[in-house]
Amino acid sequence: MKRINLSGDDWRLIYVKNKQYVTDGECTDAVKLRARGYSDIPATVPGNLEIDLMRAGVIDDPFYADNHKKRDCEYLHAFYVKKFFVTEEMESPCLEFLGIDTVADVYLNGILVAKTDNMFISHTIPVEGALKIGGNELVVHIRPAVIEARKYKLTSNESAAPYNRESLYIRKAPHMYGWDIMPRIVSLGIWKPVSLVETKRERITEFYAYTTKCSEREAVLRFNLSCIIENDECMDYSVEIRGKCADSEFSYTSPLYHTSVEDGIKVSLPCLWWPRNYGEQNLYDVTVTLNYMGAVIDEYNTTLGIRTVELVRSSAMEADGDG
Repeated sequence: MKRINLSGDDWRLIYVKNKQYVTDGECTDAVKLRARGYSDIPATVPGNLEIDLMRAGVIDDPFYADNHKKRDCEYLHAFYVKKFFVTEEMESPCLEFLGIDTVADVYLNGILVAKTDNMFISHTIPVEGALKIGGNELVVHIRPAVIEARKYKLTSNESAAPYNRESLYIRKAPHMYGWDIMPRIVSLGIWKPVSLVETKRERITEFYAYTTKCSEREAVLRFNLSCIIENDECMDYSVEIRGKCADSEFSYTSPLYHTSVEDGIKVSLPCLWWPRNYGEQNLYDVTVTLNYMGAVIDEYNTTLGIRTVELVRSSAMEADGDG
């Protein structure tokens, strides 16, 4: 499968304060943005707003002295712009963002292809119809999280500090709003790599599994799988999951009743994962396949540790003020 790396130091960052941002129609390309007179500096991806501003001499080091208290960057709209070339056709092309912080609109050649609102997950964005052979322009408009948070009506939450209630409805790293180990720097940016990737039209889009119970005799796993198929008849497809660690194996096979599958798997005599100094960190090699009429059309590989974790609250914890 073809993959074009879009990360690097050849991005541009166009930015503007929220109170100066013109909202009469979205800015979908760099020409329109620059016509409005917004500031324009070099940018690096992966990276973030403060680092790019500091490199360009716009702000001082936010981690020095009390510079972080200025909070000017919290209210900025950031437009990350990247020009790139595609020389040949790609099957089911997708933009793969491993991390966008946080609330963003993604435009390819002036076409809105996605909206994001979670910095913790990756985003695989289909762009067939927007991608062109030749020159392309990608614009990622990241909105100020503290302004976006004002759109939500907050309910009572006694655990929230007065200075970080903006974090309650935004899927963003909580420490950015200020912790004992971190000053308040409510940042934004494309903080993980970006690629243009070729994908299969029919494919597994997501798989994860976790342990619901385990002992040395038997473990029970719960999994969730999602896929994309093109034919009407789901029953012509099947999914198969196989795992192996040393002499321990498990397997699961089922017809596809829908484009998502959630079910359980029992593992006899499992190889358990143990914390360091308590035992081996056993991991199962897991292969997930999507089949059509008995033939494999997509495969996903991962590793899995079998273990449950439980928080045991005690009187000692309460005495220390942690209860």
